[in-house]
Amino acid sequence: MGIFGSKPDTHQWNRNTRISWDETGAAALLGEIKDMIRPFKERHHALNILVFGPTGCGKSSLLNGLRTSCQRKTTVATYFPVGTSQDVSFTRDFQCSTWEDCVTLFDMAGVFESPKIKSEDILNIVQGKVPFTGEINDFLEPKTLESAENRKHISCVVLVLKPGMELPVNLKRICSVVRSSAGKGEIACHLVITHLDEVDDCFKTPRNLNRVFDEMPKIQNSVKQMSSEIGIPPYSISFVRNYSHESQSDVMSTVLFLHTFKQILNAACEQEEKRTERAANAE
Repeated sequence: MGIFGSKPDTHQWNRNTRISWDETGAAALLGEIKDMIRPFKERHHALNILVFGPTGCGKSSLLNGLRTSCQRKTTVATYFPVGTSQDVSFTRDFQCSTWEDCVTLFDMAGVFESPKIKSEDILNIVQGKVPFTGEINDFLEPKTLESAENRKHISCVVLVLKPGMELPVNLKRICSVVRSSAGKGEIACHLVITHLDEVDDCFKTPRNLNRVFDEMPKIQNSVKQMSSEIGIPPYSISFVRNYSHESQSDVMSTVLFLHTFKQILNAACEQEEKRTERAANAE
């Protein structure tokens, strides 16, 4: 059993996934994503997603890839600053990007990596009791909201890791806090594994990305390993090939980013639907 508490699934990962790896497929995925969030957008119901991971995991590159793909840009976005080494010190800033006036991705940067931040502060962040304005004092204590009415509900927490990356002790503590909320049905969780080309050399060229859902042993073993260690079921795991050196996007990477975003938003939407149902039943 992993740190999120789930038993790993032994079935082949995403074996039934069928998508088109071309402009038509990218347009179809983007359309499906917009259809998925439309009811929330019409009700002005925000979908807030926290993204965190250890320094050097490719988190900011992931967010830039999602932004590039959703906006169908040909030039890779640089909205989220990317560190040039795994030794880059953590930042206290809560950086965010809102899409379609509905979905907001919060880049937690490196604030979670500090052993100074307390578990109750992590729980406050996850439960939306902290204003996402970057207000963290010298002791890394987030300034909590005085009014519960101003809280931002978190729909989904996304953990980002590189292939084979061990979770630092402090991030394991964070995952335990997240697990406590997830176990109570308060938030959804999703794992994104970046740098797909480090799992299998064939993915060093984007034209091979259409093989990612085939029965490839290295992919299946990576999913099995991460699922077992983190405790997230395989259907809550996605891969991306980050734009690490490229300045121009390509359609196959776009399709994979959009598929990953669709999986994350599906978890977020279902979580908000459950939250709405619980609130209605409580009245």
